[in-house]
Amino acid sequence: MTNFETTRPLPLGAVTTYRVVNFFDSAIEAVRSVRSTYTTAHALNSLTDYQLEDIGLCRADIASTSKVAARLR
Repeated sequence: MTNFETTRPLPLGAVTTYRVVNFFDSAIEAVRSVRSTYTTAHALNSLTDYQLEDIGLCRADIASTSKVAARLR
């Protein structure tokens, strides 16, 4: 009866490659989040005070609302 080994250890560089790819993925996601926050804040800042009041916000709420909206995307 012949015995074959069916499992092999991962190459040394596989874990490092995973970590590098994960780092860049996290960095890209952080940039997207910042851009989304900026875009939302810019859109809300362009509204009048009456329009902001109509949707239940005031100017002081724009920064926190933009950050929350970016996390939901």
